[in-house]
Amino acid sequence: MGEKKSFVKDYMTINVISVSPETKTDDVINLMRESHHNSYPVVKDNKLVGMVTAFDLIAKKQSDIVEDIMTTDLVVANQNLSINDASRVMFRRGISRMPVVDENGHLVGIITNTDMVRSHIERSTPNKVEYFKKTMEQLYGIHTTLKHMPVETKKLRPTQDRVYADELEGRAYELEKGLAEPAIVVKTGDRWILVDGHHRAVASAQRGYETVDSYVIDLGQDIKLGMEKTADKAGIKTFDDIEIINDDKHPLIALTESLQDQESKGDDWMSNDKIIREVYEVLESRRDNPIDSYTSNIMKDSDKKAEDKILEKIAEEAGEVLLAAKNDENLVYESVDLIFHTLLILVYKGVEIDEIFEEFARRRK
Repeated sequence: MGEKKSFVKDYMTINVISVSPETKTDDVINLMRESHHNSYPVVKDNKLVGMVTAFDLIAKKQSDIVEDIMTTDLVVANQNLSINDASRVMFRRGISRMPVVDENGHLVGIITNTDMVRSHIERSTPNKVEYFKKTMEQLYGIHTTLKHMPVETKKLRPTQDRVYADELEGRAYELEKGLAEPAIVVKTGDRWILVDGHHRAVASAQRGYETVDSYVIDLGQDIKLGMEKTADKAGIKTFDDIEIINDDKHPLIALTESLQDQESKGDDWMSNDKIIREVYEVLESRRDNPIDSYTSNIMKDSDKKAEDKILEKIAEEAGEVLLAAKNDENLVYESVDLIFHTLLILVYKGVEIDEIFEEFARRRK
């Protein structure tokens, strides 16, 4: 399954709600309440002339009409721009949505961060499915077929004995927003074996969804899979047999706690908060006693407010982390950059370091 190149036109929203420069700001506020969107393209004579956002309504001088507060210096996309290029533009500019125009400047759609995430999910999952499909064929010496389809939730046979409550919440949110990655299912004989996507499937069952979006690998014959035999031994037949862990931590959280346990036993190489506190104190010093440095300058108002400059950097670094993760390169470096700028906004906002550690401690309970 070769990776198909995707374009903005494949994921953009076409039926875009827009306003005119003469639209009253009170009407825009009401529109935001009704539509639950926080920004709208501004169109005049069928051409895009600006954007009006909730930030414009709050931060700019009060005005009766959109024309006086709208942003006119826009970053726009052509519908034939590749999704990868559009992602880079949005992440580097720190914007969450981008109007799409044709060669005459007419608004034809809008592309958002949610669309970007959806495009990455839809492109990454087939690669994983193809790998598993080939594994099945090599393992059993058979030819399989692959189909993307909804599978009845009640027909799915789980193969995992536990799921985590906190992750179920995340999968439920993804389902509501249409961002859930399809499950991977193997059809063997008349059985539908759930291979990957247990949190998604359990969340679907809990909410009464009749089907689960899935990639189905059909073996074309009845083969008892090893994972199916293991599930038999564990007594896992339906979703009711899966244990939902509420009082335990996700393995990633457990890893964090194990590091803290090492510290409590006297491992001085990674004391509880030494490194973070040291960085935090330096940032506070740069804030209170500015010098000619990057951190001092970014925390100082110039042509842009300091807070806006820091938030733009956080958005940019978040994008870099996403790209690094997708490309499997420089992930640690880019992640530290994101953490650093997150600490920077906390320092700028006057948050004490102990408040942060107290919040982490609360989440461990």
